[in-house]
Amino acid sequence: MLFVSATVYDKTATLLRIHPSGDAKHQITAWSNLDFTCFSGFSTFRVTGQDGEFTDYGMLMGLGIIDTGRMREAMELHGLEYDGPTIPELPDLVDAGPAFVVVGGNAEGMGMDTLKNLHDLYRNEGDRMQEAQVERTRIRKERIDFFLANPPRPDDVTISFWRRDKPQADKDEGR
Repeated sequence: MLFVSATVYDKTATLLRIHPSGDAKHQITAWSNLDFTCFSGFSTFRVTGQDGEFTDYGMLMGLGIIDTGRMREAMELHGLEYDGPTIPELPDLVDAGPAFVVVGGNAEGMGMDTLKNLHDLYRNEGDRMQEAQVERTRIRKERIDFFLANPPRPDDVTISFWRRDKPQADKDEGR
């Protein structure tokens, strides 16, 4: 089981925090040149090792998306300065393929293996993952448009109340 926190900045870089099996000693933090929103459509994947054996992974991913331009504008409206993240130099995805830079945690162990496996998965299935993300976005937009055009009518609400002849406190006073 993998626990992954992914914060995507401007759809060009992702800050990853990976906790394999929730174990802090194998935690790793890295910047990736991938837009991890394309990983949001599935929760399991299989990795085949060099020995031909495979491992199934279950992934629970928290995903945040930040548009630094919009964030800067919103902060400036309130007289504040936006201090965005310092993103290390990452190779261009189109030219170099999936790449990452480790910035913290244990670079030897399950966290690093997971980081490599996620990038290998994208290297092998990235086109399909992007197509699936585009389709999920299209379906989501269609649903929103449908509900905006056809808002559901709420059911009528019935409130029932009963008048009491005498409050309970008054009944006890006469004894």
